[in-house]
Amino acid sequence: MKLRLPQAGRLEEYPVYRILADIAANKLTGVLTVSGDDDTVDVYINQGNCVRASSHYARENTHLGKLLILRGFCSDSQIDQLLEQQKTKLILLGKMVADEGLVSETELSRVLEDQILLVIFPCLTWTRGVYY
Repeated sequence: MKLRLPQAGRLEEYPVYRILADIAANKLTGVLTVSGDDDTVDVYINQGNCVRASSHYARENTHLGKLLILRGFCSDSQIDQLLEQQKTKLILLGKMVADEGLVSETELSRVLEDQILLVIFPCLTWTRGVYY
């Protein structure tokens, strides 16, 4: 399969959903950065699969702790306590929550997938902007 994906370009000519489809089809690895009017999103990809996404303009609804609370896995106080511990332990919050037995590995994976989708979904509708 011949790769049609240019290294950089304008979303008007090559929409995000097509870029992601080509990345998946070609099992590419790297970081896709998409900039629109209101945000810039970095999508981290490993062999065609999205493994992480982050917004340059942090949104409250995409924080892992907030998502775990909203889904009923943790209380505010549990997350606050783990975040305080995290400052000295330097361990990812997801690992800490799983180690504490608050979520299973499967539940954590689903919440992390939701977190990625919350970051990526808005840029799927952008009709103006750039990518690289």
